[in-house]
Amino acid sequence: MSKPRAPTPPSPTETAKAQTTQSIQTARANNMMGMVNQKGPDGSLTYTQTGGFNDPSTGEFIPQYTAETALSGAAQQRFDTTNAAQQNMADVAKTLSGQIMDTTGKPISYDNLPELAGSGGYEASRKATEDAMYSRLTPQMERARATLETTLTNRGIRPGSEAYDRAMRNAGETENDARMQVTLAGGQEQSRMAGLDSATRAQLLGERNSQANEPINRLAALLSNTQVNTPQYQTYTPQGMATTDIAGLTQQGYQNQMGAYQQKMQQQNQLYGGLFGLGAAAITANPFQAAQAAGSVASSSDRRLKKDILKIGELNGHNIYEFRYKTDDATAPKHVGVMAQEVEQTHPEAVVDTPNGKAVYYQMLGLEALTEMRV
Repeated sequence: MSKPRAPTPPSPTETAKAQTTQSIQTARANNMMGMVNQKGPDGSLTYTQTGGFNDPSTGEFIPQYTAETALSGAAQQRFDTTNAAQQNMADVAKTLSGQIMDTTGKPISYDNLPELAGSGGYEASRKATEDAMYSRLTPQMERARATLETTLTNRGIRPGSEAYDRAMRNAGETENDARMQVTLAGGQEQSRMAGLDSATRAQLLGERNSQANEPINRLAALLSNTQVNTPQYQTYTPQGMATTDIAGLTQQGYQNQMGAYQQKMQQQNQLYGGLFGLGAAAITANPFQAAQAAGSVASSSDRRLKKDILKIGELNGHNIYEFRYKTDDATAPKHVGVMAQEVEQTHPEAVVDTPNGKAVYYQMLGLEALTEMRV
């Protein structure tokens, strides 16, 4: 029974090359399926291969195409006529632009615009409003205070009493509230005047801007005349061709091979375990006497005579190896046994020197089941 060989891992370089080749071929097919020549009443769209190059990593040829749109006779005539008309308008625009250079080169004038006095301005307007309101409010407050004093006296409430002081304090608060209303009204008038001047200034600036930009707007309108468009074709989009996952398939194949190899190794290990069990059952109480009684012969086990050595386990305290003798072919079945040099360290009585190197009495080690074993 030969030992199973582990599968060779896939080459990353070859796998990448195969995947790139497949991707290029798929992309090339998708591209060619999408380049459909088209014809319509206003012209046609034609694809022509005009070159290409070879991919440096795979050698695959990648073609390059040119898309050409051709107008029909009537559409070409309209196109030429429109271009001629636009050229005429461009000439007019050139003349007009020269005429307005003087206008656009001058800054907008701010002369005779209302000046903005800022948050501290318009003090006269505020004061005039307050004076007008106080001219009416002050006599009213004086009359109201005199009436209150008379009323309090008639009721027997004298100055200095708590009731008198409370009434006068309430009257003072009312007068103070009225004065605050006058101050607020003055501020509102001040803000209103500032807003009017600001709005007037903005309106005048807008008019002057419009006047300055009016020649430019005429020129822009002249230059923005819509030209005849070339015919538009709907691009044909076929169902895309999916590329084959070469890398995934390669890796999956390797995993399948590795699984089969591991299964075979498990089966062989189980077989070795059974053979080693038979060898252990053959151990006697006195291996040396058993070997003499059986007339055993020492087997050549010198490490120097072996190759392809691989340890596969232990039995009765001895390391067990697979190996071939150096005289065996590379494909010959392997032997199973021990190394004489190792046995000599623990059981020198089981090792003898021969003209062909060291030999071992396997029966003295209780391992006679291994003397004829091949794998």
